[in-house]
Order: sequence, then structure tokens, then C-alpha cells
Amino acid sequence: MGWKVASFDDFAYACHYFTSKYSVNNGYCCTHPMQEEVENDENGIQRGMCFCWSCPLGIEPDEEDFCNPDVDWNGITREDCTSSISGEFSVDGDYIMVNTGKDASEDEKIAWRNYERRINRYNPDWRESE
Repeated sequence: MGWKVASFDDFAYACHYFTSKYSVNNGYCCTHPMQEEVENDENGIQRGMCFCWSCPLGIEPDEEDFCNPDVDWNGITREDCTSSISGEFSVDGDYIMVNTGKDASEDEKIAWRNYERRINRYNPDWRESE
């Protein structure tokens, strides 16, 4: 599989670029040098903002990705991504898709490994894969 999908909040909290140290974006900050969404903090210093749609390490999945055999949804169902109001597919920043294939960058590999450690931190049977 080349891509894996995760809850954005769980992924962000495990990301080595995430910080809640600054007041911008309600404490959802990103220190990745490629983050383009920025805002000045109370001291006038530009800080990166952590959003699923602007994450340098992943992208928001779309409906076509459910049919893509290279995408592992990790148990997330179409119903999880379907609006209860409109009945339409919508991830609205709830999920992120990260490249975990052979061509994944070192940052993507580290971020996904950190995510797996976070998700499995209470699972005594989990063993980290290489």
C-alpha cells in the first residue's frame, strides 16, 4: 500500500512538527518549514498553522480514494466520511492521507511512525514495523 488514512487530530498530536506552544490557530501550530498557512502571534512573529488541508506531510482524502487499492483506510468507513445532514461524502479536515509507500519522504515516514506509536501506546500486542 502506498497511502494510509488517519484521524487528523491523532496524526497532528503525534507529528514532530506540531506544537501548541503559540496562541495562533487556537494552539494548533505547525513548525514545518514548508507550511504556507501562517499568522502573526501576539509578538508579531509568524507562526505556522496546523490544518489538514495545508499539511506538508499529507492530503485530505476524497471519495475517489475509497476505490483506490493503494489506500489503506485503517478501518475508516464511507459512513464515517458521510455527512449525516446532507448524506454526501465529506472529510472536512477530520482525516488525513499520508504517503507511506516506497517513495515516501523521510518526514512522512517519521510522522507515520509517530502516529502508529501514539495510536498503539496502550496496546501490549503491538510491535513496531520496520
